[in-house]
Amino acid sequence: MISCALSFVVEHVSGITCFDSRLYLICPDRHTIQVFRADTLSEVSVITVSGLRNPKNIVACRDDKQLYVIDIMNSIWRVSAEDPNDYDEWLTDYALRGYCSLSVKSRRLLVTSQQPHSLRQYFTLNRQLLRAIDLPDSLKELTHAVETSRGTFVVCHVKPSAVSEFIATTSRLSVFDVEAPGCMFVYFKQSRKFIGLESAHFSALTPVI
Repeated sequence: MISCALSFVVEHVSGITCFDSRLYLICPDRHTIQVFRADTLSEVSVITVSGLRNPKNIVACRDDKQLYVIDIMNSIWRVSAEDPNDYDEWLTDYALRGYCSLSVKSRRLLVTSQQPHSLRQYFTLNRQLLRAIDLPDSLKELTHAVETSRGTFVVCHVKPSAVSEFIATTSRLSVFDVEAPGCMFVYFKQSRKFIGLESAHFSALTPVI
């Protein structure tokens, strides 16, 4: 969770996205999407999404002119960026618990899931599952993933390197480049003492095309 100040508004923010010179902002435990002008940061409107409980992340698809919002209740909501009254619970999958982020590229919506550790890619026009990629358990805390122009996926995760009873003394950020269907990982590691590049092959990855 991050803190954000927009004009006179100060909120705990769980997600933000930009589309057509508008900023769309969601806050935890609210069923609304706040809309701001991207240039002046002045509030334009508030979209009410009845049924949305606890939004965690939001992304805008320019091709569909739709917003996609993760709800904590294992669902993804679709909200029209043009008609705020046009929205629905677009996808519900109780087998995927702990959605953590969304990204989109050319009508391909990428869902990063904590439980199980996986990437699932859907076609936004018909909800068709395009790919499912299982990630190794060594990726302890997935944070975000995006599709690259090469058709691979860059996956970020944070893993504590030393944990005491009360505090994690150091942490490591790894950025993986997942090349499906070859399942080759190329990843960058960053910590307080080390920045480097390594590559590894994980046979546990099983992308579904």
